[in-house]
Amino acid sequence: MTLIVDAGPLIAMADETDPRADTVHRILISDRGDWVVPAFVAAEADYMIAQRIGSHAERIFLHDLASGTYSVQGLTEEEYQLAARQPVPSEDD
Repeated sequence: MTLIVDAGPLIAMADETDPRADTVHRILISDRGDWVVPAFVAAEADYMIAQRIGSHAERIFLHDLASGTYSVQGLTEEEYQLAARQPVPSEDD
């Protein structure tokens, strides 16, 4: 199964004092599928880890990204074009 991972779990994993760290770790380890991190989420998590936890934790996170622990994905130009073609919802929707 593929998991799309948001910034919250990534930050919890980087912070040994976070009470959610063990649970997040168990969930990720129990799933042997791909762990996909949207590119914007990777940038947010990197910033938050550096600010809240410190540069050492940030370097570990960046190493995980660089080594392929997570698959960082972004939208392609075609996907942005598709999104731009979608009708804008009215305020009544």
